[in-house]
Amino acid sequence: MSSKERLLAVLKGKKPDRIPWAPLIDGYFLSSLKEKNIEMNSIELLRNIGADILERHVSTYIDILQTGSSYMIYMNPKDIMVQKNIKITTNFNKKSGEIFYIYETPLGIIKEKYVFTKASPFLPFPVEHKIKKKEDLGIYKYLLTNILPVPNFNNFPKVVDYIGDDGLATASGPPTPLLRLLEKDMGVENFYYYLYDYPKEMEEILDIMHERNKNIYRIIIKSPAEVIIGYENSSTTLFSPQIYKNYCLNQINEYTDIVHEAGKIFLTHMCGKLDNIMDLISEGKQDGITDVASPPTGDLNISKALKVWGRNKIVIGGIDATAFTQLSTDGIKKYISELLNQIGPVSNFILGSGDAVPYGTPLENLKAVTEVVENWQ
Repeated sequence: MSSKERLLAVLKGKKPDRIPWAPLIDGYFLSSLKEKNIEMNSIELLRNIGADILERHVSTYIDILQTGSSYMIYMNPKDIMVQKNIKITTNFNKKSGEIFYIYETPLGIIKEKYVFTKASPFLPFPVEHKIKKKEDLGIYKYLLTNILPVPNFNNFPKVVDYIGDDGLATASGPPTPLLRLLEKDMGVENFYYYLYDYPKEMEEILDIMHERNKNIYRIIIKSPAEVIIGYENSSTTLFSPQIYKNYCLNQINEYTDIVHEAGKIFLTHMCGKLDNIMDLISEGKQDGITDVASPPTGDLNISKALKVWGRNKIVIGGIDATAFTQLSTDGIKKYISELLNQIGPVSNFILGSGDAVPYGTPLENLKAVTEVVENWQ
């Protein structure tokens, strides 16, 4: 089987010739290679280590409100949009790594700020959220209802052609409103205070965001993408099981329904602590869970995940971040061999990284994983 055939076999419920090996490679890891004067993009890197390419974050739409996303970070015009009396100004200070956004509307102005750090050289870290006071909720609602995402399919076929039979290009979908607010636009503390203090306003915001997300997924399914991944970053460090049930489960199911209506595959990226919501995840309609992190970074053993979710879910991930960076080449070979022996002969599993391959991982360790997978019986 080619890598493309192997990945599609698992994703479509068929038996592959061997377990696929598809780590998540992004700019976080690639930036560490540049320090060694090694210049490769993610696809070149995956070819170099002999992995099955599951390329992430190939653009299918543009949403100016998704600041902090992979295609917004490096935009630096002074005035990037004027729409329905909305003016958005952004400035990127390359020296400090700070990115500033200002949103001017008839209802008022809100600001946000992101910063690149040594620990996060690829995705900027939010240090000032959009919503900081109650009055910002009305402005945020105005932005949500008056800025519309637009399709952007031009690059996708080029990436597909570039990958060829070596794997698949995947499209990224927006997270549930809960995760967007927790991680980017409000922060954890503010979100829960506001949910308690202003429940009516917050529920309205969450509903508007959810309908907006559904419209984005309706854009994505018209793209050439066969596989769509919603980047949830789910973790019970951010929410309780009850909060997940109230604000994620049904929302993800509705996104899945939209994707399935187009005959495409929907996965959710859940890279945090998942053990306490395993049963709730089982109730989800999504085809699988990507980038599952084993202990100590996560708290879900991959063999347990496969047992609990059974054949109803494809599982991708399993290699803890600390293994990549702390083990020797021989150590990583032993780690992978033991992991595969625990899992056994399953056909709904793709070996990958628990979230992105970490900064500083030796190339030899990635190639060692390939060697074990190709020779594992």
